[in-house]
Amino acid sequence: MTAGVVLLLVGVAGYLLVGRSRPPLPAGPPVATGSVVPATATPPTPPTHGAWIGAWVQPTSWDATGRTSAVTQFEQQLGRHLDLVHTYHPFGEPFPSPAEAQWLAQGRRLLISWAGADTQQIVAGVYDDQIRAQAQELRTLDQPVLLRWRWEMNRPNLHGEIHDAQTYVAAWQRIHTIFEQEGATNVGWVWCPMARGFTADNGPAYYPGDDQVDWLCADVYAGPNNESFANVSAPFRTWAAGIPKPVMIGELGAQRPGTAERQQWWTAAFETVRAWPQVKAVVLFESRGSPVEPYDLALVDDPVLLATVKALVAQPYFAGTPP
Repeated sequence: MTAGVVLLLVGVAGYLLVGRSRPPLPAGPPVATGSVVPATATPPTPPTHGAWIGAWVQPTSWDATGRTSAVTQFEQQLGRHLDLVHTYHPFGEPFPSPAEAQWLAQGRRLLISWAGADTQQIVAGVYDDQIRAQAQELRTLDQPVLLRWRWEMNRPNLHGEIHDAQTYVAAWQRIHTIFEQEGATNVGWVWCPMARGFTADNGPAYYPGDDQVDWLCADVYAGPNNESFANVSAPFRTWAAGIPKPVMIGELGAQRPGTAERQQWWTAAFETVRAWPQVKAVVLFESRGSPVEPYDLALVDDPVLLATVKALVAQPYFAGTPP
């Protein structure tokens, strides 16, 4: 074996192992301890075959009625129930909301994307009380919940909040420790970078470690050049293959306009997912855009595309496991 080949193999191994496990990082002041009775519920168990279908559905009204009605209407248009209902919360906003409580009462699974705060302040313990209160809320809920804290941490415009990979990992570990201390054992932890730009330094470096994460995840978008799902997700797929955890596609889509191009993109995306058995959940992103998210990714306004996606999610492979 030549020296060049040896170096190549060492480099690949290093890329796959970055972030797999880490020694404890300095994480500000010690986390206060307490004695609590843990939740009896456990995190959602991935399906043994195929994958769940979930969705974030942008409502026209943000009260409980508007949010639940939006999901119900989308399910009717999609021709099936969602296995996961996806919601978003700012860091300072308590949850579950009334709408989320309704979905849980109906036996639905819940995926909560929880935005972040300045990671240096989290590490310094500034938000410990808030984090502890949120952990208590979810423990008291005592139902399985998936929690996606500060997704897309490798997105360039989040640098001012994230600072660097080491600080992000320390912040994650501090939050995770507080949840453990508060007995929130019903929470499944979802780590979700952007697939685009996923490299050893801008992806695995942010991984908190196998003992901190229950699901791997990636957000996969076509971008302005309509790049294929397979191409955008390829570096993440290579890395994730070395970690024995289920994978979630947390968000995906191709922006409008262009029905034919979007049909091709979605059809090819689901072919890639079916050939990637590690994927156990695919979460649609039904959004017409906003000042924060300018791209129109909605399916329901394009009847031809909606029919295509409806047929894709009706495949037996995506029957998942009943709640």
